[in-house]
Amino acid sequence: MKLRTSLSLLLCLFAFVLSAQVNKIKDAGPDDKRINFTIVGDGYTAGQLGDFSNDCNDIVTDFFNEPPFTNYTNFFNVHTIDVVSQQSGTDHPNIEGSTSHPMLEVNTALNGRFDAFGIHRLLVVDNGLVFAQLAANYPGYDQAIIICNTPFYGGSGGATAVSSLASSASDLAIHEVGHSFQNLADEYADGGEAPNRTSISNTGNVKWQDWIGIGGVGEFVIGSNSFKPVDGQCMMERLNKPFCAVCKEQTIEAIYNTISPLESTIPVDANVAFGGTDLDFNITTIKPIPNTLKVTWELNGVEIASATEAVTLTSMQLLLESNNLKVTVADTTMISMKNTNYVFTYNWTITNAILPLEWVSFTARAEGKSNRLDWEIAQPDNSSHFLVERSADGRSWESIDRVAFATTTSYTYYDDLPLPGTNHYRIRAVDLDATFLHSLIREVRNVERNYFRVYPSLTSGPVNLEVFTDRLKKSSYAVVAVDGRVVQQGTLATEGGWTRQGIDLSALTAGTYVVRILAGTQVHSELVVRR
Repeated sequence: MKLRTSLSLLLCLFAFVLSAQVNKIKDAGPDDKRINFTIVGDGYTAGQLGDFSNDCNDIVTDFFNEPPFTNYTNFFNVHTIDVVSQQSGTDHPNIEGSTSHPMLEVNTALNGRFDAFGIHRLLVVDNGLVFAQLAANYPGYDQAIIICNTPFYGGSGGATAVSSLASSASDLAIHEVGHSFQNLADEYADGGEAPNRTSISNTGNVKWQDWIGIGGVGEFVIGSNSFKPVDGQCMMERLNKPFCAVCKEQTIEAIYNTISPLESTIPVDANVAFGGTDLDFNITTIKPIPNTLKVTWELNGVEIASATEAVTLTSMQLLLESNNLKVTVADTTMISMKNTNYVFTYNWTITNAILPLEWVSFTARAEGKSNRLDWEIAQPDNSSHFLVERSADGRSWESIDRVAFATTTSYTYYDDLPLPGTNHYRIRAVDLDATFLHSLIREVRNVERNYFRVYPSLTSGPVNLEVFTDRLKKSSYAVVAVDGRVVQQGTLATEGGWTRQGIDLSALTAGTYVVRILAGTQVHSELVVRR
């Protein structure tokens, strides 16, 4: 017991010694729902903490003006920790005998030093000291960034991202965070595998194969053993360049590997009891700029709403003892081709304890040109009639017929004039006292056969569109730029069977476009690169 007390006192004393001011200089939302970049200074004396604050603000401003951090700025908070050093500057052993960067040895809080592993510009700190400061002052960090108070060029990436205050300090910090947070590699030297670097054995099948031919992405040799996606046009090779498409995509991967855009859910409890009163459900999301999130809601596997962050459920919808409500948030950004990784869901289980158990079964299926409905009930007593209700979208309903109750418990009904496309059905059982109970909703799909081809995908102007339809229907096409603008559109004369029509993109500027074809209710999209 005495030993434990002494240990606790030592830990408290250690935390007190390391205690430092924590400042939140970028506030996008609750810390537990955001990625928290935490900047720690080294080589700043107590009288230089104002300089540290100004340096951090300058770097953070530049950081979130750099795509794709600009697009995902709402996902990040930034904190600073005012760590005081006894002396100003950074150690420089000067092993290379430089005349422009003199030898220096100073007493700093994190032991920052140049010439790590014999490389002059490799600027490192003692990560053990960094982690002690973080543990004592802000343990909720996601990525630590160390700013060393020295004007000489240097930095490093790894467990922490370290940067000096050289003239390119902001780009240098962004580059080093690219190593530490995004797991990106330098594109100027041979090395191991990374999202933006690969071995020569993978030629022709590189990990960024989907980007080949877009935005200058290809397979460029580094030295003799590695490939990179672009040649001298990426932040991970030259500081005055933006991130290439591959590194931007990896940045989004790192963001969504850390947090979900689904910020909050109401009700918070995933298990909800229905007591007869309408139930409200809503979510809040962290939105990219521009907002590329798609929100959909499903009740018992059927979509009931989209493009909204709130839905209300009534007794007319909660027809099972146990119902499942699922909300899906998906990022459809065109900055990445890995959108299937950016799908996030939340499920509520809704128990309806007051639901009468009178329905035994209800089915609907196509039978020739008609749709056949079959249902069975358990107790026909005190009943008046059924109303057969139909909907094209599962939301707006109409009563199409009345079926009288009989002594049987099984019923069959034929809809001889179904709506074009998909039909949704439900049965309303009406009692003699005018109260009623709905069946489950059943769906009969009318599947259309449509096939599409768009070629070539790389063109100097002409592109062919081929569409197969099984009947006469209105078809059209649109050419959409990466910023969402429709830059060309027209109609297609589809009369059933194959239709081929050429379009000319020669009037458009070089770049990547999306060609969308609409045939009936089906949409087909393909990327085309105009050279």
